[in-house]
Amino acid sequence: MKVAIGFYGITRSLKHTIKSINQNILQVCKKHASVKVYAHFYEQQIINNPRTREHGPLDPDEWRLLQADQVQIEKIDESQDVEKLNQFSKFGNSWEDEGQSTLNIIRQLDSLKKLTQLILSEHEFDMVIFVRPDMFYHDEFPILEMIQNIRPNVAYVPGWAFGGGINDRFSICGKSAFLHYGQRIDDAIKYCIKFKKPLHSERLLLYALARHQVRIRYISTRATRIRSNAVWSDEFFNFNNFSKELDVQIKYVHANCLG
Repeated sequence: MKVAIGFYGITRSLKHTIKSINQNILQVCKKHASVKVYAHFYEQQIINNPRTREHGPLDPDEWRLLQADQVQIEKIDESQDVEKLNQFSKFGNSWEDEGQSTLNIIRQLDSLKKLTQLILSEHEFDMVIFVRPDMFYHDEFPILEMIQNIRPNVAYVPGWAFGGGINDRFSICGKSAFLHYGQRIDDAIKYCIKFKKPLHSERLLLYALARHQVRIRYISTRATRIRSNAVWSDEFFNFNNFSKELDVQIKYVHANCLG
């Protein structure tokens, strides 16, 4: 089986997470599949996010720790940032932080799309794993189970941290599902118009996968965000209630928000 593993966004805390990424994702996958590692990152030397209390320098070469097969490092285009932020600002702001969090989501989704296009341009893979580099992964990815059960239009997502949508920290996707997962920024304006609400990362993911009729499955793999200042986020691994709540949301999306 051919597997692509993709990283995107900014590395932020990779020096704190790389050991868990190597042990629980890269090494496990390489034991059982033919693996190629891809990455798209923005060149960012300073982080300033009051909402997450992150402020200070970033290591611009931290991405090298991944030893990826194909990497794109891109400078941030602030003029494009302003144009895109203006597109979404008319729908409001979920965080009331002068658009900074919305801008961060837009950049992340842009990076994810470019990563998806990079993977698509190279080979056809049976499975694509999207991974955030700022997560400490507590458990091995269930690669053998995925090899046996993955289907083209299925996306496996974390079965915890509901938040009104789908946990977008990582995903294991079939070879057609990965396109809709990875290019969901193309559905972002439609989401805002349909819901009449501001851009929201997890709820957009739910909308995009439901809209393209990707079948959603849950895995119990746990991961914790580590901020640039080495602070571990509080995570709630609430597996018992998640799937029931998400099933209700999926039915709502199918009934009211498609098209």
